[in-house]
Amino acid sequence: MRKELQTCERNYGIDALRIISMIMIVILHIMGHGGILKSLPYMTNGHYSVWILETAAYGAVNTYALISGYVGISSKFKYSGIINLLFSVVFYSLGFSLVFYITSPETVTPQDLLQAVFPYAFNTYWYFTAYFCMYFFIPYFNHLINSLNQFNASKLVFSLVLITSVIPTVFQVDMAITKNGYSALWLSVLYIIGAYIRKYNIGNKAKKHMLLLIYLCCVTVNCLSKFAAEYSSQNILYKAINSNFLISYCSPTVLLASAALLILFSKISFENKSRKIISFFTPLTFGVYLIHDFPLIRNNYIVDKFINLTSYSSPIMIPLIIVSAISVWFVCSLADKLRAELFKLIKIKLLSEKIFILFAKLVSVLFKSVENQTDGNND
Repeated sequence: MRKELQTCERNYGIDALRIISMIMIVILHIMGHGGILKSLPYMTNGHYSVWILETAAYGAVNTYALISGYVGISSKFKYSGIINLLFSVVFYSLGFSLVFYITSPETVTPQDLLQAVFPYAFNTYWYFTAYFCMYFFIPYFNHLINSLNQFNASKLVFSLVLITSVIPTVFQVDMAITKNGYSALWLSVLYIIGAYIRKYNIGNKAKKHMLLLIYLCCVTVNCLSKFAAEYSSQNILYKAINSNFLISYCSPTVLLASAALLILFSKISFENKSRKIISFFTPLTFGVYLIHDFPLIRNNYIVDKFINLTSYSSPIMIPLIIVSAISVWFVCSLADKLRAELFKLIKIKLLSEKIFILFAKLVSVLFKSVENQTDGNND
């Protein structure tokens, strides 16, 4: 009984990792969309510094998706969950679009408003669109992992990693059509891997320092591969080559680094005060993404807005990037807290459940109607 209680107990290490992963995602956006990466010349101290930080943070999206599988395999699945999440997405996409339409009409077209109402169909947020497509298969993924023994589950994971990660990276061909990780297929692979790690306690006997070392080794390999490729391009081959072949969501080293972080944080425990802080911010992490990466917000407040940080030396620039990311995360978290309280007040969660029940009834009636027609035709 004690063992069952421990298994079901909330893992605050995983919650903390969810928060840290979102901060890392903001770091990626500040350096990428913010114009920092493209503004620093090759083979300068600033270039090396920001790419080390970029590489260290690059697995954050993978980690976020791995957490979905890690948590989802032992959680009760509800189709109403995606409806509840969709309300949050539409709240921001439509809300921001209307605000910009009122304050800056020239920046918003009727097509933008249509996309705001159906963000999953128009890929307003690529991650949500991919997650939306994957979500409906989660019960089947869970059933698959729970029905396989560890040997067969291991073969499944090995096959998925080989086909979607290792071979495409080695030959630089997207043979599995994962779109370099920007797809429902890749999120599905990550979900299954995360579920597999949780189901069979993968890495349970590994020491924390060994897991941290694996993460750091992967980051180091990725950095060295990029810098070596850049040096060869500039000084040996005298032609452009892909220096980011290991810096991709589907890269085996990025995937391994993400998995190492997942297992590492699953072993970390927190005191009660820290748990309260983690519990406050964890439900708000996805809202941070929805707010700061909405196209109109991104284009007006992030794109090329952080280039001025490149005027500082690396020891100052890197902390400023991190502090900027934490500030964006914190402000967006507080904003999403207001949204969460509003949703609680108007009982959006209950509404989502009622909508699903109504939808399920309509589908049931539809199938019965089709079945009756088929039986009538057979007669």
